[in-house]
Amino acid sequence: MAGHRISVSQIAIYVEESALSADDIVRMHPSLTLAEVYGAIAFYYDNKDEIDASIRAADAYVEQARRTAGPGLLDRLKTEES
Repeated sequence: MAGHRISVSQIAIYVEESALSADDIVRMHPSLTLAEVYGAIAFYYDNKDEIDASIRAADAYVEQARRTAGPGLLDRLKTEES
């Protein structure tokens, strides 16, 4: 969302997957107004297929990166300590 570090996609995930209300989202992100959250929700539903596809693509990218990256720094440090 313009001027904030939260995207419409994140608002959509809060609403669709976490079943959070607009009030819950404002409590979590007090820099947002209730009107902005409702605007983001309206935009999401007007563009649901495109935004859902974008979320799926991002999730797939992260999963692929995890599979190909190998062990993370903490895993490597734990292995070295053993």
